[in-house]
Amino acid sequence: MRWQVAVDEIETPALVVDLDVMERNIAALAAVILGAGKAWRPHFKSLRAIEIARRAIAAGATGLTCATSDEAEFLVAAGVDDILIANQIVSTAKLLRLARLCRKARIMVAADSAEQIDAMASAAAAAGTRLGVLIEMDIGLGRSGVRFESDVVALAQKSARSPQLCFMGLMGWEGHACAIEDGDAKQTAVGTALARLADARSALAAAGLPPSVVSAGGSGSFRQAVAAGSVTEIQAGGAILGDLLQQDLYRTGLDCALTVHATVTSQPAASRAICDAGFKALSAEYFSPRIASPAGLPPHRIELSAEHGTITFDAPCLGPRVGDRVVFLVGYADSTTFRHSRMHARRGDRIEAVWPLFRPGA
Repeated sequence: MRWQVAVDEIETPALVVDLDVMERNIAALAAVILGAGKAWRPHFKSLRAIEIARRAIAAGATGLTCATSDEAEFLVAAGVDDILIANQIVSTAKLLRLARLCRKARIMVAADSAEQIDAMASAAAAAGTRLGVLIEMDIGLGRSGVRFESDVVALAQKSARSPQLCFMGLMGWEGHACAIEDGDAKQTAVGTALARLADARSALAAAGLPPSVVSAGGSGSFRQAVAAGSVTEIQAGGAILGDLLQQDLYRTGLDCALTVHATVTSQPAASRAICDAGFKALSAEYFSPRIASPAGLPPHRIELSAEHGTITFDAPCLGPRVGDRVVFLVGYADSTTFRHSRMHARRGDRIEAVWPLFRPGA
């Protein structure tokens, strides 16, 4: 849907992306990642708009990363033909859906257990297709993934023996290193984590199974991950939108493209203003939002309930009044975009388009 209305005319609460900033972020990511000779497979979990995915692909992305079978189906239906599900999928019904998608796209799924690999093989046999497999390795985050090279090799061999599966390679996520403040220490920590993948890659090659794909590198560590010779592709996707977590904590060097616009609906006291963006529209999980407009507000705190955002100032002030607009910079895009069904695409002071966002079951 294409619009040409003023930003201040849209109904609130509204999720808004600044196209100029987003396009600069896409160009910067592509320059760093492709310039280092890596493939780029941005994660879709925070983007949720196929128009953003298409812009990334136009800038050189080889495909998309996602986390669920619902997201994979949405992307394939929209024409994306190379997808990594960077998550363990074990349900028979979900795996069968993924196996059927292989008729239209290359589908790779992260695996870390023999039971999952058996389930994937059964689903692919039922669908008459072949599913791609990446063995996930825990490289320090302490979440999913196998810990030892011997386990990587054993699961890769099991995948390679199955006529219904295609062993593709490895993946890992160095998320535990993203928030390290010192740049040299962060580079060392990311390098140490990704060296685990390098060792596993060597073990696989020695076993006669050289991986064609070694996937890693999120939005908080893509600048460090591109230096790893063993990594073939980078998954950074949320940095396209930018958020305060990436800007202030991860220090990506990219700007916030994503905001939530709200309207002040009540001012019951001179030190308190209530707006219509509560936690159904805005998230304080992992990183708190911040008011971008009006600028120069005195010290305050933001509290979110379901439909209300309460801005409480340290002292009575001439803050925003009833009917005024408040623009929040998004603290964490992953926990914000899924709360919305659409995203307003802004260029300057005009809304150029309204994009539907992926919603499971919609």
